[in-house]
Amino acid sequence: MSEYERRLAAAKAELDSVGLKAPRMIPGMPFLLRMLGESPRPWPYLPLHLRLLAYGIPFALINFVVNVLWHWASFRQDPTIILAMSLIAIPLFTLLMGFLERMRWCRKGLSRWEEL
Repeated sequence: MSEYERRLAAAKAELDSVGLKAPRMIPGMPFLLRMLGESPRPWPYLPLHLRLLAYGIPFALINFVVNVLWHWASFRQDPTIILAMSLIAIPLFTLLMGFLERMRWCRKGLSRWEEL
């Protein structure tokens, strides 16, 4: 059994012992994690910066598209307002999701991936 398989089994056993169920990974996530130099692992054991990116990047794209569509519609906005709204909304949303992640997973007393 490789080191990765041992850690994965220990992580799943720890999640079961605490009574948590990690969300399933989206289909392309293991490939993306390998591209970033990380090993695919259950969601609570991913580094916090990767979990924040998983929330921040889609929100940034959606926020950008909505602002651009509003700009093209009859609701005209100054482009600097669109930029300012995005620069404020994206970090606030990401910090909020980070706080919720911390409340959801970090208070459960789970070990770090490196400690398994």
